Amino acid sequence: MFAFSSSLIGAPLLLLAMAPLGHTQGVPSPQPVDLGAAGNYVILAKTAISTVPSSNILGDLGLSPAAATFITGFALSADATNVFSTSTQVTGKVFAADYAVPTPSNLTTAVTNMETAYTGRGWPRLLTILSSAPAMSAG
Repeated sequence: MFAFSSSLIGAPLLLLAMAPLGHTQGVPSPQPVDLGAAGNYVILAKTAISTVPSSNILGDLGLSPAAATFITGFALSADATNVFSTSTQVTGKVFAADYAVPTPSNLTTAVTNMETAYTGRGWPRLLTILSSAPAMSAG
């Protein structure tokens, strides 16, 4: 189990936007969201990432513009080049904005792509599609 920073709250919503909604007659299915470089990370945040000891994360984590000190609970171990860190709780690599080149520019691109994907998705359009879907009953 891991906790998300407030800047990461949009990421689960992006996944919702990408989930197939089924085809409702007369309402087109939403197009896939282009995540760009943000798609390289299973967790990507701007301010902080924290976890609890029993978590197991499969994939890379990225944090920018905040420094690695804002990644808490992972017991990070930097690689020899200081381009990334590892953790026993992460099957992948951990990247932060204060790591060695090319990590800062890679993360800046990923965060920019994340923000573009979130704001460019067209939430009002998605809400229109959802409100046009047939009602589901418990019966």
